Amino acid sequence: MIARWRYTLLTSLVLVYLLTQCPITSEARRSSSRGSSRGEPNVDSDNYYAVLGLSKRAKAKEIKSAYRKLALKYHPDKAEDKEEAEAKFVKISEAYAVLSDDEKR
Repeated sequence: MIARWRYTLLTSLVLVYLLTQCPITSEARRSSSRGSSRGEPNVDSDNYYAVLGLSKRAKAKEIKSAYRKLALKYHPDKAEDKEEAEAKFVKISEAYAVLSDDEKR
């Protein structure tokens, strides 16, 4: 009986430690409180990461995924306001071109 109590206590303490100290878990917890894993895209920004709604630590797969999602949303053939959508689509494409190339990044 005592051994089981100690095991439960030790497991709980390890879990609390991991939830508070582990950077991956802490960041995931912070991002889930905002409602999404990424920030909202700011297409009018000069920062390419902000244009795609990504952090500066984003990996190639995340960059590609964000680009595809925004490209579909702002594609001039699919959007209602074609002029505004075209300007945003060009900005998104420019951001992807720079961020997808490691030398330009």
